[in-house]
Amino acid sequence: MKYCNQPLITSNIQQYLRGISNMKKTLYLILFISLGTVSLFAEIDCPSDSSYHIDMRTQLQDGTPNPTYGQAIATGLCGCLAYTSSATVSGSQVMFTIRLVDNEPIRGLELDIHHDAGSQLYFGPEQFVDANGNGNYDEGEDFTDLNGDGVRNSQLGSVQKGAKFENLTNPEGEPKQMNLTANFIDDTSSVNNDYVKVMAYSTSQAQTTGNGSEGDAVFISYELIAGETLPENVTFYFESAKLPGTSANPELLSVVCGYPSPDNPQTVSTSQLGLRSEILPGQFVLHQNYPNPFNPVTNISFDVPQGAGKMVLSIYNILGQKVSILAEGILNPGQYSYEWNGRDMQGHSVASGIYFYELKSSSFTSRKKMLLLQ
Repeated sequence: MKYCNQPLITSNIQQYLRGISNMKKTLYLILFISLGTVSLFAEIDCPSDSSYHIDMRTQLQDGTPNPTYGQAIATGLCGCLAYTSSATVSGSQVMFTIRLVDNEPIRGLELDIHHDAGSQLYFGPEQFVDANGNGNYDEGEDFTDLNGDGVRNSQLGSVQKGAKFENLTNPEGEPKQMNLTANFIDDTSSVNNDYVKVMAYSTSQAQTTGNGSEGDAVFISYELIAGETLPENVTFYFESAKLPGTSANPELLSVVCGYPSPDNPQTVSTSQLGLRSEILPGQFVLHQNYPNPFNPVTNISFDVPQGAGKMVLSIYNILGQKVSILAEGILNPGQYSYEWNGRDMQGHSVASGIYFYELKSSSFTSRKKMLLLQ
């Protein structure tokens, strides 16, 4: 088995800003401009040739004995994973970026993630006492208010797809979508209760480009528990990491040749770039998209004040039909930026013309116009 190293590189501020735009959340960029040269992304040194592992299949797909059982066999091209060197912090949300090198097309991802921040960073539901035994939280039942907002939250923390899992196609070149989920695992063997399983998958043979480039795969955000102090560094490791390949032959599935493992964890800084802003928006603002007109990608940014509640950012065509939903959920106060790639909810490219984007909450609605030129 070949393993790859993950040395850090130093990039200039322009490279950093390009990386941030891919992250779909832009947090007070003015804070970064004065930083000069900083250490940014982990450059993943990933071998581009075939890898090998011990074949433990006792049978082949047709049920016959496997003639290569116990032997070292070629398993296709390597894929590698690593975190960026720094986190992004907005309010009580701490976001970490996982990068991916896909030397061949892959159709998903499965990660079992652990960290050493203990109870300070949390992902999952706020626990409650099920007094009536119906399996659901009911008003009035006791719960653990981890973020101090006085409301029982069914989910703290979130995951988002990076550019590697956007704009995908099937083997025939048709646009397809990748699904992304993350679940808190109540693992009694985990002292810190820090176990999160992240999965990206497709039911329509969506696959990455497989061109060997490095890009953002997953953004995972944790909740900083009320009253806790954010540590300056958080160390992560994956108990396991899988990158399902595209071949129907199991011998040719993609192999993960490098990732933060229990024996080789990776430390991520939460304070290196000073991202914790003390200035938060005092009101909702929906900004004009940029660029406009655009082809085929534009960025839509907005400000969210304290106590905003559930937000929805949607795209509509000139007939008032909903084309896409870019964001939906409860957002912490801060500044956000989302990218629209000119595709509908089925992943199809939409026609040129005038479109509207709308930001809506229970107390605020704003809509602006933009022009797509395909």
